[in-house]
Amino acid sequence: MLEKFKFWKHEEMPHAEALPPIPNLPPMEPLAPAQDPNFQQMAQISNRTSDKDLELISAKLDVLKAQLDNIMQRLERIERQSQDKQEVPRVRW
Repeated sequence: MLEKFKFWKHEEMPHAEALPPIPNLPPMEPLAPAQDPNFQQMAQISNRTSDKDLELISAKLDVLKAQLDNIMQRLERIERQSQDKQEVPRVRW
């Protein structure tokens, strides 16, 4: 079963001289993020999505504020009704 695996002894390992030569390539100069076109494209996409996200969050906050205002109005009405019942005791004969 282990015959399929080839284990080299240190002396039998291929040497660097046997490997093909590596071609000489000009050194790559890293681009600054602002000059990299991929970075600029991703930044634009990110700005668009963040703008959409902010609009969505703003809309949801507006809905929550309207619902909270509605709840506050209901609570004030219930409190007024409760106070009216307590203030005017009616005598029933």
